[in-house]
Amino acid sequence: MGILVVPVLITLLVLPVDHADAQRLANFDRLQRVTGHAVFVADAEGVERRLKLVRVDGDNAIFTAGANEVVMHRNSITNVDRARDASWDGAVKGAIFGVVVAGLLSAELSDNRADFYLSAVATYAGIGYLTDAAIGNRQPIYRAPAAAPGTPAPRAPTLSFSFRF
Repeated sequence: MGILVVPVLITLLVLPVDHADAQRLANFDRLQRVTGHAVFVADAEGVERRLKLVRVDGDNAIFTAGANEVVMHRNSITNVDRARDASWDGAVKGAIFGVVVAGLLSAELSDNRADFYLSAVATYAGIGYLTDAAIGNRQPIYRAPAAAPGTPAPRAPTLSFSFRF
């Protein structure tokens, strides 16, 4: 049990805490932080796309989707989330941490060092994977400010068909 105390304490200390309140998230200039990164963008119609942010020019954000350039005005963007690293990345970091901890503690062992290393690496890799999975894969960057009371919400486009004979 003693070997698990160290990673649990470090995990609790390292876990990111995002205290982004609504006022901070409503700042369109926060998009500058993620220039060049993959982001999830939702527009006013509710369509969400994974795009790469190229630059922000005033009230316009310029993204790329493959070879296409997508220009979106500030009023058409409802939220932007940054894509974080995958959960396997946490497993790799945990495994590296397990090797370090096992290396520090195995000097006191006279036998079964290989089993000790394997169990430490597997344990810490699992902790790293679960920690990354619990954090999630998205970090909120921008949320459009809420509409003023009494302002109607934007309507999604409607599709209608008519047949005449």
